[in-house]
Amino acid sequence: MQLGIDWRAFPRENIHSRLRSGSRRRVRIALLSALAALSLATTPASALEFIDLNDGSILARGQVELNDAEKFRALVTTEFRQQHGIMRFPAIIYFDASGGSHIGALRLGAELRDSHVWTRVGKGAKCYGACAWAFLGAARRSVEGSLSIQPVPADTSATAKAPMGGDSLQALSAATVAYATEATGTEDLATYALGPRPAGSTVLTDPQLVRLGVITEAVRPAQYGNPIFDCRVPKLPIVRQIICENPRMATRDRQILERLTDLRKLAPDLAPAGEQEQWLRYRDSCENDGSPNGKDGIRWCLMAAYDKRLEQLDSRLQHATTRNEAWRPIEAM
Repeated sequence: MQLGIDWRAFPRENIHSRLRSGSRRRVRIALLSALAALSLATTPASALEFIDLNDGSILARGQVELNDAEKFRALVTTEFRQQHGIMRFPAIIYFDASGGSHIGALRLGAELRDSHVWTRVGKGAKCYGACAWAFLGAARRSVEGSLSIQPVPADTSATAKAPMGGDSLQALSAATVAYATEATGTEDLATYALGPRPAGSTVLTDPQLVRLGVITEAVRPAQYGNPIFDCRVPKLPIVRQIICENPRMATRDRQILERLTDLRKLAPDLAPAGEQEQWLRYRDSCENDGSPNGKDGIRWCLMAAYDKRLEQLDSRLQHATTRNEAWRPIEAM
């Protein structure tokens, strides 16, 4: 089946540049439109069952099928949120599923992100194949059980009538790259998923879950990030606990030190003494933002503090580099 879209005019590197330039939503809409056309070539797998746990959370069990995005949207309505008292908070979906439609998984993942849902794989549960791609759609994700990222299937469904043609597979691969890049903020997961796979288990280890950006929150020490302080110290202050539990925030913590070190070498006058200590006091004051949203309030405060400090240091580094390169002596002939 041909999509009727010239994907050669919309190459992977162009997708990446558009994602980096902030046009992610437009890219995703275009990709999902293409997937809707591609889905005509598939037959749905056995149904994914959405089970209301009566506390604002949902258990998703079975195999992902093509129309699960619509099924989920019909379930998580304003009435559902009012009934469970989560108008100000996101619903949580627990995955325990394996296999199904890859296209259905991308569509469901996009719906989860637009619905501001959190995804989790609970203790003893698994999320393999299409389930893992749907899981990635949420902005907040954690894995206590096991998760396996499978490559893009050539037939998109366990029950497809015929293998996909080259153009269709290229389109689906491009859509998957854009989806994974938007979900994780890097191309590492897409490279892993589409590249050659080593023999043996495909279940991701805790370090892989962190490195590939699959999880955004740690549920055990092996998933902690790598900030400049030691996360293994017992009874850490709440601010440091949250930084350790958030791999992206831990990465920002180390990036700030790297930027500051570079700035002090390149332009010491742009890194005044005592400024970093002042910022650290400001960061630690986020502890006072715990009410009324608990750890979420502290987390939002910390993310804003890290983003602002990185933006400040990046701006100064750019200025220092431009200033130092503005004049060069003319070399002798």
